[in-house]
Amino acid sequence: MRAVGLGVLQLLILDRGFIDGPNISRCKKEFEIDVLISMKKKMDIWEDAWALGKRESWQSFAVPAPKAQAPVKDRPAALARREAKRQQTLAQRRPAPDPAQVLTHREFCGLKGFSSWSQASVPIHVLFMRERYGDGHLEEWGLLTTRDYREVRQPREDYQLRVKIEERHRLLKCFHDLSDFCSRDFNVIAAQVVFILLS
Repeated sequence: MRAVGLGVLQLLILDRGFIDGPNISRCKKEFEIDVLISMKKKMDIWEDAWALGKRESWQSFAVPAPKAQAPVKDRPAALARREAKRQQTLAQRRPAPDPAQVLTHREFCGLKGFSSWSQASVPIHVLFMRERYGDGHLEEWGLLTTRDYREVRQPREDYQLRVKIEERHRLLKCFHDLSDFCSRDFNVIAAQVVFILLS
């Protein structure tokens, strides 16, 4: 029971296709599992929360420039010079980035204890985000959760795990062909996975 009981699964990260107030409430009340899920713009809670969010204070964070790749240690001097020259040539040939694609700032606004969503019987915390780009346009989206986060940026970081997990599943299914398991026996499935990856 220790492997599957209360407190083992602590955070359930879902796609907005799974928005369901009663089941989100059930996860929190019965199983002590917090839920983190993206909001739909068609929901009433979206309009209500955004109306409140316009009156709240927002925190803005600059998006750092991507870090330069660290040089390989113990590389012979001749190879290091050649690689530095190659990188310089690539930088000169690379076109300037499109400002519409360059993210400059992220803005966050959190609303705690939001209770106007009638389908949920537990307090909902809402996080709004604005992403500002180099050409001035911005994109807005929101997350709702039953977890009371202390750091305003943490829900977004946790939600990014869902994207990474889905991408890994896609790679395994589409490019490593880990599908069409013919057996329900764990050992046979494990052997199929191992031999496919080895080959």
